[in-house]
Amino acid sequence: AGVLLEGMEGWGAVHPAFSSDHRHLWPGDEIGIVEVPYVEWTAPMVDASLFAKIQLDRRMPYWGMDLDWSYRARQLGYRLGCSHDVVIGHEYIRNNPKPHQVTIKRRRMRRQTDQPTHQQLIRKYGRDWRNVLGYTDTKKTIWTN
Repeated sequence: AGVLLEGMEGWGAVHPAFSSDHRHLWPGDEIGIVEVPYVEWTAPMVDASLFAKIQLDRRMPYWGMDLDWSYRARQLGYRLGCSHDVVIGHEYIRNNPKPHQVTIKRRRMRRQTDQPTHQQLIRKYGRDWRNVLGYTDTKKTIWTN
């Protein structure tokens, strides 16, 4: 956390690199903090004054919060980054041959939240929400409609 805090000046939120669904958060050869279109709510360091201004929209739980909050932060002029000096070990147990209990719960939650999240994104940003929010870099498509 110390390395992240030292480099936070001028950034609204910085996420450590990790094995994410989103390529821009993957560990790589970069050094320092690299600007990214959005941060995940897995383990970001967030400027407290910014978080006081922009709360998470609970009408789009799970993945929608990442995109929506980050977009609103960028609209206020904040930069978002990924620190490649800090890498967290976030194991995706969903890739195990035998489904883990947590994986089963996550899949269920995902099925329950995908449609409401998608509908809220359309209400806020229109049918072209992917382009509006800058959501273009992912290993897989979260929602295809």
